[in-house]
Amino acid sequence: MSRSAVGSALLADARSGRTYVLGLQPTTLGRELGIQDPYVSRRHARIHAEGGDFWLEDLASANGSYLNQRPVTASTRLAEGDVITLGHTSLRFQRQLMLEAAHV
Repeated sequence: MSRSAVGSALLADARSGRTYVLGLQPTTLGRELGIQDPYVSRRHARIHAEGGDFWLEDLASANGSYLNQRPVTASTRLAEGDVITLGHTSLRFQRQLMLEAAHV
Protein backbone atom coordinates (compact mmCIF):
# COMPACT_ATOMS: atom_id res chain seq x y z
CA MET A 1 0.00 0.00 0.00
CA SER A 2 1.31 3.48 -0.80
CA ARG A 3 0.17 6.95 0.10
CA SER A 4 -0.82 9.70 -2.30
CA ALA A 5 -1.52 13.38 -1.64
CA VAL A 6 -5.12 14.45 -1.91
CA GLY A 7 -5.86 18.16 -2.08
CA SER A 8 -8.04 19.84 0.46
CA ALA A 9 -8.31 23.32 1.83
CA LEU A 10 -9.75 25.41 4.64
CA LEU A 11 -11.67 28.65 4.80
CA ALA A 12 -11.01 30.51 8.05
CA ASP A 13 -13.45 33.15 9.34
CA ALA A 14 -11.46 35.26 11.80
CA ARG A 15 -14.56 37.16 12.98
CA SER A 16 -16.52 34.10 14.10
CA GLY A 17 -13.57 31.75 14.65
CA ARG A 18 -15.20 29.13 12.41
CA THR A 19 -13.26 27.02 9.94
CA TYR A 20 -14.83 25.36 6.92
CA VAL A 21 -13.15 22.32 5.35
CA LEU A 22 -13.16 22.08 1.55
CA GLY A 23 -12.76 18.73 -0.14
CA LEU A 24 -13.05 17.44 -3.65
CA GLN A 25 -16.85 17.86 -3.74
CA PRO A 26 -18.25 21.36 -4.51
CA THR A 27 -19.03 23.49 -1.44
CA THR A 28 -21.79 26.09 -1.51
CA LEU A 29 -21.01 29.12 0.66
CA GLY A 30 -23.80 31.10 2.28
CA ARG A 31 -26.30 31.09 5.11
CA GLU A 32 -27.11 27.49 4.14
CA LEU A 33 -23.56 26.56 5.27
CA GLY A 34 -24.01 28.47 8.53
CA ILE A 35 -22.51 31.86 7.69
CA GLN A 36 -24.44 34.24 9.94
CA ASP A 37 -24.44 37.50 7.99
CA PRO A 38 -27.63 39.28 6.83
CA TYR A 39 -25.80 40.46 3.67
CA VAL A 40 -24.98 36.88 2.61
CA SER A 41 -27.42 34.95 0.42
CA ARG A 42 -28.59 31.47 1.37
CA ARG A 43 -26.58 30.13 -1.62
CA HIS A 44 -24.08 32.94 -2.25
CA ALA A 45 -21.02 31.36 -3.92
CA ARG A 46 -19.50 27.98 -4.72
CA ILE A 47 -16.00 26.54 -4.48
CA HIS A 48 -15.09 23.46 -6.49
CA ALA A 49 -11.91 21.49 -7.12
CA GLU A 50 -10.69 21.01 -10.66
CA GLY A 51 -7.29 20.03 -12.03
CA GLY A 52 -5.66 20.13 -8.58
CA ASP A 53 -6.86 23.70 -7.92
CA PHE A 54 -9.83 25.24 -6.13
CA TRP A 55 -12.11 27.65 -8.00
CA LEU A 56 -14.57 30.28 -6.71
CA GLU A 57 -17.74 31.35 -8.51
CA ASP A 58 -20.52 33.70 -7.49
CA LEU A 59 -24.03 32.22 -7.65
CA ALA A 60 -25.78 35.44 -8.80
CA SER A 61 -25.93 36.61 -5.19
CA ALA A 62 -27.65 39.89 -4.36
CA ASN A 63 -24.50 41.52 -2.92
CA GLY A 64 -21.84 39.80 -5.01
CA SER A 65 -18.71 37.88 -4.05
CA TYR A 66 -15.25 39.41 -3.85
CA LEU A 67 -11.78 37.89 -4.08
CA ASN A 68 -9.04 40.10 -2.63
CA GLN A 69 -11.44 43.09 -2.85
CA ARG A 70 -12.22 42.50 -6.55
CA PRO A 71 -15.66 41.38 -7.77
CA VAL A 72 -15.90 37.75 -8.88
CA THR A 73 -17.50 37.81 -12.34
CA ALA A 74 -16.32 34.38 -13.59
CA SER A 75 -14.95 31.19 -12.08
CA THR A 76 -11.62 32.24 -10.52
CA ARG A 77 -8.72 30.09 -9.29
CA LEU A 78 -7.90 30.44 -5.59
CA ALA A 79 -4.36 30.81 -4.22
CA GLU A 80 -2.94 30.43 -0.72
CA GLY A 81 -3.95 33.35 1.50
CA ASP A 82 -6.69 34.71 -0.81
CA VAL A 83 -9.48 36.52 1.00
CA ILE A 84 -13.07 35.80 -0.09
CA THR A 85 -15.61 38.41 0.99
CA LEU A 86 -19.32 37.64 1.12
CA GLY A 87 -21.41 40.46 2.58
CA HIS A 88 -19.53 41.58 5.71
CA THR A 89 -17.83 38.18 6.13
CA SER A 90 -14.22 37.57 5.08
CA LEU A 91 -12.86 34.06 4.66
CA ARG A 92 -9.14 33.31 4.21
CA PHE A 93 -8.31 30.43 1.85
CA GLN A 94 -5.66 28.05 3.21
CA ARG A 95 -4.43 25.10 1.17
CA GLN A 96 -3.52 21.87 2.95
CA LEU A 97 -2.62 18.36 1.88
CA MET A 98 -3.91 15.18 3.44
CA LEU A 99 -2.39 11.77 2.91
CA GLU A 100 -4.76 9.11 1.71
CA ALA A 101 -3.92 5.42 1.57
CA ALA A 102 -3.97 4.11 -1.98
CA HIS A 103 -3.72 0.52 -3.17
CA VAL A 104 -1.02 -0.17 -5.76
